[in-house]
Amino acid sequence: MIYRIGAHTLQPCRIELPPSKSIANRITMLRALSGMPQTTDDAACDDIAAMQHAICNADNIIDIGDAGTAMRFLTAYYASTPGTQHILTGSPRMQQRPIGVLVEALRAAGATITYCSREGFPPLSIRGRQLRGGTIAIKGDISSQFISALQLAAPLMHEGLHLSIMGNIVSRPYIEMTIELMRHFGATVSCRGNSIKVAPQRYTPAAIEIEGDWSAASYWYETVAISRTPMTLTTLQHDSLQGDARVAQYFSQLGVETRYDNGEVTLSPCPVAVKDFTAHLADTPDIAPTIAIACALQGIPFRLTGLDNLPLKECDRIAVLTGEAKKLGFVFTSPKSGTVAWTGNRTTPSQTIPCIDPHSDHRMAMAFAPAALVTGNISIETPCVVAKSYPHFWDDLLRAGFSITPQPDKEEATT
Repeated sequence: MIYRIGAHTLQPCRIELPPSKSIANRITMLRALSGMPQTTDDAACDDIAAMQHAICNADNIIDIGDAGTAMRFLTAYYASTPGTQHILTGSPRMQQRPIGVLVEALRAAGATITYCSREGFPPLSIRGRQLRGGTIAIKGDISSQFISALQLAAPLMHEGLHLSIMGNIVSRPYIEMTIELMRHFGATVSCRGNSIKVAPQRYTPAAIEIEGDWSAASYWYETVAISRTPMTLTTLQHDSLQGDARVAQYFSQLGVETRYDNGEVTLSPCPVAVKDFTAHLADTPDIAPTIAIACALQGIPFRLTGLDNLPLKECDRIAVLTGEAKKLGFVFTSPKSGTVAWTGNRTTPSQTIPCIDPHSDHRMAMAFAPAALVTGNISIETPCVVAKSYPHFWDDLLRAGFSITPQPDKEEATT
């Protein structure tokens, strides 16, 4: 299936964002570790559903598909749950995403984990036991989810855990989010620079409300910046645990003003404050595609750095972003590792109506969709990929005034 997106007359509307999957997945694990009953009937997206179903699943083989957070968190959860044995696997792309750094750290804490196929990659065979813990060193520049997974399991370790994080830390706000949620469930955690200490103790059951997803909000910032049409977003917090809340700061330079009012955020057009845009996004890499496309569609040259882990996401986001942007006539470059840039260089689009291949990546599909505001029409292949984090994204575009016309993909059209 292909969706053809058109955008001609947008209208202000109120958008109910999905809950933050980053917070929801951490709470799912914290509920399990504190002995609280689990539920599988309130998952707001595929990633949350994968985590919830796996926690409740006693089968020997657990397949989490494309859910990267679930793969990392469940590796630590199963390894630290005495008496269990699982093979943890995922999609073909998941089996290409490295997990060796986390496995080695868990082994250093006493875990029994073996690789079922390729060394350093899923699937994993995990036998659960109480882990010893102690002092462990881990690289900080690959995935913050490795660190969060260890943190979450740490209170159940016999000696607790002292994490010494080596080098730069990517996506540090997600580590801080984990710490705050652990404290909410009664854990004793201290963090100074690159040193995190977690005391051995039992978690305390707790209730918590899950705020809206700031990563999902980024696509509406992009839409407002390009269309100059105000939008209101629900369940967002000014003092959010989510690092991607910084999208408000970035887009204040790109033509969007943010007003907070009792859990709702109103986005309004304002003057663009820069002639070119530069940002270091090591703490917020997920919103890099959105910012890049929003800048290009407004004719604003940009340079985004700190993106060294983007090639390890659902797709190689740097390669896919530069490749698909060329279909819109924008020549993005990656002048060095972890960098995406645009100097304003244009080329003639190869298609009258650009057809974007998101490469099975939800964020690529959603970041490119608002380009219809400039191109008149744009096609998105495999639109179902948005279910990973924002299942009703296309419905919300319709409510805002976009048009969406389903079309058969190339294979369907020839059968």
